[in-house]
Amino acid sequence: MKRFIQSLLLVAFFIGTTVPVWGQTSTQGKEFWVALIPSSAPGDNHDLKTNKFDAYIAISAPKKCDVTVQNPQTGWSKTVNIPSDNSWIELKTDIGSGGDIPIKQWYTENGNFPANETALEHGLKVTATEDISVFCCIRWEFSMDASNILPINAIQKDYIVQSYDPKGNGGTKKNNCTILAAEDCTVTIQLACKTDQGTTGTITPQLKAGQVYHLVSATNESLSGTKISSTGKIAVFAGSTCANVPAPKADRDLLYEQLFPLDYWGQNFVVVRTKEKDANRVLITAQENGTQVIIYGQSDRSTDKDTAPHKTIPNDTITLNAGKSYEFEMSSGYVADASGDDPKGRWDGDRTSSLNGATFIDSAVYIKTSCPCAVLTYDVGSSYIRKNEYKETQGFIDDKGKQQYYGAPAMTWVCPIEQMIDDIVFGVMGTDKTTRHFINIVVQTQDIENTYIGAALVDNLAKFKPVDGNPAYSYARLTLPQTSSSGMYYHLHNKYGFIATVYGNGDDESYAYSAGSSAVKRAISVDGYRFTNQMDVSDVKQLYCINTDLLFNPQIGTDIIDKVVWDFGDGTSATTEKEDDITISHLYTTPGWYDVKALVSAHRDCPYSSYPEEEVSFTFYVARADTLYVNPGHACLSLEEQATKTEEEIAELLSSMHNDTLNKDTRVNCYDPVFIQPTVYGKDTYREFEERAVRDSVKIGDKWYYAQPGVQDIPDTIPNSWGCDSIMLYHMRITTSLDFALNEQSAETCEKEDVSVPYTYRKGEIGEAWMIDKANPDKPYEVENLPTTLGTGDIVLPAAQLKAGKYNMELCLVDAVFGDTVVCPFTLLVLYPADIFKIKFGNVLAVYNSKYNGGYNFTGFQWFMNGDTIPGATQSVYHSDSLFTVGDEFYVELTDQNGMKLQSCPQTLTATSSVSEKKDVPAEKILQDRHLYIRKDDALYDIYGQRVK
Repeated sequence: MKRFIQSLLLVAFFIGTTVPVWGQTSTQGKEFWVALIPSSAPGDNHDLKTNKFDAYIAISAPKKCDVTVQNPQTGWSKTVNIPSDNSWIELKTDIGSGGDIPIKQWYTENGNFPANETALEHGLKVTATEDISVFCCIRWEFSMDASNILPINAIQKDYIVQSYDPKGNGGTKKNNCTILAAEDCTVTIQLACKTDQGTTGTITPQLKAGQVYHLVSATNESLSGTKISSTGKIAVFAGSTCANVPAPKADRDLLYEQLFPLDYWGQNFVVVRTKEKDANRVLITAQENGTQVIIYGQSDRSTDKDTAPHKTIPNDTITLNAGKSYEFEMSSGYVADASGDDPKGRWDGDRTSSLNGATFIDSAVYIKTSCPCAVLTYDVGSSYIRKNEYKETQGFIDDKGKQQYYGAPAMTWVCPIEQMIDDIVFGVMGTDKTTRHFINIVVQTQDIENTYIGAALVDNLAKFKPVDGNPAYSYARLTLPQTSSSGMYYHLHNKYGFIATVYGNGDDESYAYSAGSSAVKRAISVDGYRFTNQMDVSDVKQLYCINTDLLFNPQIGTDIIDKVVWDFGDGTSATTEKEDDITISHLYTTPGWYDVKALVSAHRDCPYSSYPEEEVSFTFYVARADTLYVNPGHACLSLEEQATKTEEEIAELLSSMHNDTLNKDTRVNCYDPVFIQPTVYGKDTYREFEERAVRDSVKIGDKWYYAQPGVQDIPDTIPNSWGCDSIMLYHMRITTSLDFALNEQSAETCEKEDVSVPYTYRKGEIGEAWMIDKANPDKPYEVENLPTTLGTGDIVLPAAQLKAGKYNMELCLVDAVFGDTVVCPFTLLVLYPADIFKIKFGNVLAVYNSKYNGGYNFTGFQWFMNGDTIPGATQSVYHSDSLFTVGDEFYVELTDQNGMKLQSCPQTLTATSSVSEKKDVPAEKILQDRHLYIRKDDALYDIYGQRVK
């Protein structure tokens, strides 16, 4: 059914190029678990201070909030306040020289590897009062990497480990893995290799929430392919202490990444080579036996060094079994030194010895698999000699004459296309060595123009290129502003989805992390925005326009959707099946909240298994586009003159305004920003422009409105049409349709009393309001004292006119501008009045009969004291053998002749004379002449407290 009693975020309007405020942010959340992996500085040096150990938790916060980091196992906790919107903060490790997180809370104080295969109290929980994104960075001198952190609601129970093969590493030739328990659980680990403790086979540690369990491989063995499952939710982090990519090429560097659960593995990927690196190594790990993998691009399998460059062939096909990985290289070219004459000198002989797959001569490749897989990329070290553009193999001289380097290895999760996200906030992790930062973005080619990143951060987005092998997708490799310090905040948005990787290169260190993922197994996409099952309506940041065809797509994730039975929440339903078209379009004609239900039947192919029917239900808002009124004022009106204008004079100026409804002809949709040059005005406001040259025009979407009639085009420079040389005054207002909601869907009051219900009033103007009983709609009750200012408050509804009972009510508010009605349904419980019964003598309760109670006749009674039933007190009169206590609260549940049960409002026993006098002699019941009386101090009273002679 259509629903209004929910929260609706306001549409925001901005000046100039802006980022839409709507979007799904699935890797954002309010709760996270974070853990580190064993690590060290190059050379296996574990001294924290000498090697400048600097692990930290980074937080990007769209809204100001409080963030708490705690170790539940030790009781340690720290809360920090983020005082402003759009912030990036870093909570550093305290190793005795200042910081936020004491080292012993999530690592060892001496820096040596934490005990392996032992439950340790080193898990940190991060909670926030608003949605945030969380990232974690580990850094030593000359070694660094980072990871995006999944919120608690996204982590699952089943994982397969992937990390880079440590064979040939200089120094530590081992893989690392850390398991963090989000709840008490038993973990089953099927090891793919021997550990450094000599363990093989299967181990089953038991962990408490917040405990971590470290695995380290034996020398020259890899943990890749290790299967991890749990009875409760866990987070898994993998990497290497200090890896060469490829071995034995320098530089060595830390690898660190949070792995995604099996539920979020995919079958379609676009991998983009890292900017400034001439090569990336890419590993594909299979979930099922017999997985077919096709890599689309220019593939070279040649090992012939004498005839480079080699002939390439399109695509590469391989077969993988469960837990096994395939490695290939993405390279910008073959030559190490393009100016060299010797072909052998143009070839890195170490490539073939470190690679079990092909080389792809592309900046981006498309990967398709028959069963879900995981794909991770690994940046190569700076001395991997296949450099291009005549650069020196050990770096280059920047424009300031300083020697620069290409960075070191880093490890990054590649989100599958099925898990595209449409909105994320992120930051860069600048250091004194890593100053160059980048982002790779992948979008559907048809949606390039919907990709926004703040104009202050990137010059433009006209850098997208089609992906070789699948031009339906395009990629851009963008350079972010250089910085040697963190704290820069970015907002990336494309309402139809994107994949993004953030990374930085510096002197002997690099970092990289996935910017975000949908992290969802079952969802419904509505015009590109993904709704998960029972999504909290407070998290819904999407709204749609009325009279617009909305495309409902249930094929989100890697399962195959076979059939969907739809309930669109407006009284209509439909069924779609895979054989025809699993998607469906639907149109809403009235604004409001809608509850949508989709009963989904699905299966998976690898191996085949069908799922029981699953209901996905969610709520979203459908709005009417607001109307913008535009009027060029008297352009030469000075600021002093303007200040003297009265409201009536301003209203007269507004009376001749041009107006237009902002529908799909003038805006992309009803929630996109209004672009107005040079300024934008909110509801019923006006102000002068700042002093600068302006045009006599207003731009709404792609449509211009001109101040001068008949002007069809305005050149770049034009004098003010009114002859002013400084200020052009516009009077504008955006008149909005009414948006009003009750904050609670039920209310309760006593008979003869009105009821107060909390509301949120967001925009528009209320003309009048009525309360209507749906069972008796012909008798509306007028609501007086209507809210006149936007915000929250309590509205008083005329319930005093209603008799006791249960009502399905509607608060109907009429839009003063458009005449529409906003309907807010709620249930109302009107209790019997408290004076329907009487407390007498301190131990007697009696219900009045119909003669004295307003005409009610009851067939059943149940008395309550202090919220609990009084056993056996099921008559109209209840007599206690002992006195009640002053302050006791009583009410009675009454059954009327129609069988309706309803309680009375309560009474509280006060210290009256009837209670305080002779408490040792309570009243007692007596039966005389077949009548019930109450005897108190030798006097007789009827059950209503009247003395009987």
